[in-house]
Amino acid sequence: MADRSQKALADFVSEAQETIDALGKGLMRLDGHGGEPDPDVLNAVFRAAHTLKGLSSMFGVERMARLAHALEDLLDDARMGRKRLDRAAMDLLLEAPEVFSRIIAEEAAGAVPGSVDAAARLTDRLRAGEAVAAPAAEDPIDAVALGPEVRAVLTEYEEHRLRANVVKGLGLFRVRVAFELARFDTELSELNARLKAIGEVVSTLPSSDARDPGAIAFELLLASAEPHATVVHEAGPAATVEPVARLRPVAARRPTSGSPTGARCRSASASPCCSWPSCCATPASTRWPTCCRTGCASVPSGPRQPSRP
Repeated sequence: MADRSQKALADFVSEAQETIDALGKGLMRLDGHGGEPDPDVLNAVFRAAHTLKGLSSMFGVERMARLAHALEDLLDDARMGRKRLDRAAMDLLLEAPEVFSRIIAEEAAGAVPGSVDAAARLTDRLRAGEAVAAPAAEDPIDAVALGPEVRAVLTEYEEHRLRANVVKGLGLFRVRVAFELARFDTELSELNARLKAIGEVVSTLPSSDARDPGAIAFELLLASAEPHATVVHEAGPAATVEPVARLRPVAARRPTSGSPTGARCRSASASPCCSWPSCCATPASTRWPTCCRTGCASVPSGPRQPSRP
């Protein structure tokens, strides 16, 4: 049974609201990005939904747990490439922080839940937007010279990111490096940061070629449009960089139908301009705090920072 003491309630409300705020900010970054979502931002939003599912399940707030689970599943479809975050999908996702905040406010006040129907409707709409499995096609990974010893240890998500980068025509590089055990976490983090500035680190795996028992080796798989020399420079003198050969060209994916995510909400019924449609019809006194802005004559596409009401 969930612990319903005042301290447990306060801890739940605090942690849940902090996670909801992070979720909302991440969704706004996705909404303003346009084109392909930033994988790091999409993963952060997915983790926030997963955290909310766990918190609400542990505290026994079932309407919130069901909604967070549906949100998590839709975001997982997006991060795995099974669903595109078009305008309709983003509008749906952007409704979630407001409903979550209503639920948290009710739980904090000990009020009779008034958000049950809204949470159930949004849960059903998120479930209706889940991806349908596509027919199997030729695997783009087969077009690059990566051996089975590498492919066998990639996660499903890493395989998806590898496919996406191969289809985009980016170069692939295997970066091998060894660090002293006492400093490997800091140095590996610094290496990842340098490589992320020039591309996407698809995977980071421990390597078996460390000859020094006081060292730990890693192999990083990098996708980048930069030339080999630039990757070598950023990897540093301690690393070896091996380009991954292409065996044959890969056909580009056909674009998914749907309007771009950069489109914005305009509502004749709302005097403020808002970052997503659910705000447009919501009274200013009950809006989710960071979702709306005032004083706008038009809403340009692209990311914008929220102002406090």
